[in-house]
Amino acid sequence: MTVFPPGLMLVLPSALAAAQERGRLMDRTPDGVLLDPRIYTFGRLEAEMSPWFISDRKPIPPLGREMLLGRIIDEEADDSSPSGRTMGPGLRRRLLDLLDQLKLGGVSPETFDRLLLESGRDAARHLARIHARYEARLLDQGLIDHSGIRRAILEGLRSGRVPPCLERIREVNLVGFSRLTPFQTELIGAVSQAVDRVRLEFSGPEWLFELNLEQHPDWPDNPFQESLAALRHLEGLNPAGGGALEIVLRPPRDPSSPAGRWMAAGLFRPWPPEGRAPQAEPGLAVFAAPGRYAEIETIGRRIWDLLDRGVRPESVALALPDLGRTGPMVEDVFRRFRLPLFFRRGEPLAVQAPVRTLLALVRLARSDWERERVLDLLASPFLNLNFDWTRAAGLCARAGVTDERAGGGWEFNLRRLAGNSR
Repeated sequence: MTVFPPGLMLVLPSALAAAQERGRLMDRTPDGVLLDPRIYTFGRLEAEMSPWFISDRKPIPPLGREMLLGRIIDEEADDSSPSGRTMGPGLRRRLLDLLDQLKLGGVSPETFDRLLLESGRDAARHLARIHARYEARLLDQGLIDHSGIRRAILEGLRSGRVPPCLERIREVNLVGFSRLTPFQTELIGAVSQAVDRVRLEFSGPEWLFELNLEQHPDWPDNPFQESLAALRHLEGLNPAGGGALEIVLRPPRDPSSPAGRWMAAGLFRPWPPEGRAPQAEPGLAVFAAPGRYAEIETIGRRIWDLLDRGVRPESVALALPDLGRTGPMVEDVFRRFRLPLFFRRGEPLAVQAPVRTLLALVRLARSDWERERVLDLLASPFLNLNFDWTRAAGLCARAGVTDERAGGGWEFNLRRLAGNSR
């Protein structure tokens, strides 16, 4: 039997990382018993804290928020206001996003109205009125939205209140993060006031802390820009350093090949890489281009060479991060090079048959082998068992699987069924 270190909480970036860490600890436990593993994600931490901070108010679901805002907009609507009855669901969600940002930032409806007035944007003051009525309606009905829950958590922690999940915790370790959202940043700072020590291990390139945000405000393509600002904000909460809040920068895992290491060293770096790219192993090519259009041209030349060697056009795929920005460049380059091109527009990757198959298997494992999903798998062509779902359902019933999930007795009951059927 192994006991998780007392007074320690481990926060990981995803549920998958948390499950892998539990599995690693179980493998190191001789008898397979691990007591009190306090392994969290930000989502689980928020879920356990929220009931304690909002005990007197009931959460409102997302659809309820949209319906409430729609009624308020209808009440506020007039012919001169852009927030009239023509506002569609997309614009309503954008307005809700704005209200969420205002609430998380601690901007009250009165402050929002004053800021609009001082900036000379009188035409936009109807947004402040909508904001005020939305908050008043939530309060009157005893409801609270998601951003309100988050705000209550932050304010409660900063005021010295400690939820039950942190009562016996002295140290919180956050490991494996390569980016932080604004709320996660604020939550880390608030938690540091409730425990003795918070240690954040941030994964990023070694040159990350060499950047100066003031000198480089126009780097929208650098994905570390937002996280760097978050880390600087956390450093400002603990200017002495080495106290309640400690930030440790961990370099990303070193790739196995010279070409991969060269590419990782220059990835997201705002200045050009030094020297030429090393020779890549078969199947991987690394090249530098002076711009996006030149990059597409280089890719087009490589595809032209593949087709010239007899490769079928339908066996060549080009993956792009954003068709909206690079799609027109690809169309222009492929037209010039006389390359066949077919865009799959408006069809998410998740609806493709191979991806659907993989996702179905992943959902089955993540559902703790839910009975209906197990039946679907038994009746599917993946296992080639050649019997329909009714026979699979009967087999489950005879094996004693009567609840919604297969549970720990699944294998035992099947073996018992096999023994009784001989």
